[in-house]
Amino acid sequence: MIQRKSIKRLSTMLGIIYIIVAVLSFFNPWSDLKNVMLLFGAAAILKGIFELFFRNKLRGYNGVLAKVSLGIGVFDVLVGIILLFSLVDKFLALPVVFAIWFIVDSIVGLLLAEELKSSSTLYYWLVMIVSIVGVLIGAMLVFNPMLSVTSFIYLISTYLLINGISECGSMWYS
Repeated sequence: MIQRKSIKRLSTMLGIIYIIVAVLSFFNPWSDLKNVMLLFGAAAILKGIFELFFRNKLRGYNGVLAKVSLGIGVFDVLVGIILLFSLVDKFLALPVVFAIWFIVDSIVGLLLAEELKSSSTLYYWLVMIVSIVGVLIGAMLVFNPMLSVTSFIYLISTYLLINGISECGSMWYS
């Protein structure tokens, strides 16, 4: 029970961080794009660390779930590092990095949602909807470069806001 409470607290804290980053970038998306990207990078690293911590809590519970959590945690940390310390021009690579991040995270969310169905139907559907929206936003960023250049901050902020609400929802629905 203690492990479940600590996972719920961490998930809620991550959700609050996502919501804060999303709101900050909604209010002032273009004034200082570099700082917004640093916030996104930090959020990705925090999410990766959370996934790695979550994996340690699940190690004895379910082998497949723990392995997927390890993979997505490492992936999220790498995306965060790319966003924070990219040697190439960040602004040209950002739509692709975010698209891949959203698609991978959302597909993993769709795959892991089945684990949630037994504990909470409402949270299961919330995760399913958020994951589908994530795949759609990722696909829009990949297949429409003009959209990516002009509105990717708003798409990213929307994804983070929805995902933040979903993470906070885990406190009450799982």
